[in-house]
Amino acid sequence: MPETTATVGKTWTYNYAVADPDGDALTVTLQGKPFWITHTQGTNGGTLSGIPGQAEEIIMKLSVTDGSKTTVQEIVLNITDGSGIDEVSGNRLEVYPNPVVSTLYFGKPCDRVVVSDITGKQVLAAQQVESLDMSALAPGVYLVTVQTAGESRTTQIVKQ
Repeated sequence: MPETTATVGKTWTYNYAVADPDGDALTVTLQGKPFWITHTQGTNGGTLSGIPGQAEEIIMKLSVTDGSKTTVQEIVLNITDGSGIDEVSGNRLEVYPNPVVSTLYFGKPCDRVVVSDITGKQVLAAQQVESLDMSALAPGVYLVTVQTAGESRTTQIVKQ
């Protein structure tokens, strides 16, 4: 089940591929699609895209059938307001910008920051920082774990 994130007011895109080993014609349907998502279908897949207007979680079901067998993929879309991590020691800790091009900033000093790729492999770490240079990382999705005042919070960011 792919879990993906989007930010209010920013374009979100999800690409998928379909194929039938027998070469049968495929029918693709999408259930649970909000009004702001456009579903564009092609011969070997398609794209879901749009600009979300509010923070929420959306669960969609992408079904593909050749007439005799059907495969369903559930897509969980978590839409955030883009402000970062909430409530670290009673205060809001901001992680911005998201997406990030070069430098990731935190709203206050952090004891430790660990950046991991989506497989969980640590790719970057720093201590006692208020910002982090992300320019050496390849574009993609990363998990940022911030430790402050004995607490640890994780958020997902996109590196462009």
